[in-house]
Amino acid sequence: MSTSKSTVNINININSNINININININITINSNINININSNINININININININSNINININSNINININSNININIKSNINESRAAYFISFSLFFFPFYKLCLHTYIIFLLSIFVGYF
Repeated sequence: MSTSKSTVNINININSNINININININITINSNINININSNINININININININSNINININSNINININSNININIKSNINESRAAYFISFSLFFFPFYKLCLHTYIIFLLSIFVGYF
């Protein structure tokens, strides 16, 4: 008679260590200074600083300086020429004050001359 022994030892050790560390820090700073002067200069300053840190070893610095200078000179000249008959005003004033000439003729003449000089 035969005797047979069989011993099988199987040891399986699987050590799996997976460490995933993702650190994302996003800092967005927008400094907007808008100075508006009418009929003068418009200065727009936009400063954008973006700091992105991934896995603590990568530093990405983007400094964007945008300067926009718009010089706008707006000149509006409105010239309105109104041609009116100044003689008609003079005649109307003289006719209006005509009844008062009997009171003082010299004053009436001086008054009419002052209106004449003022209008013409």
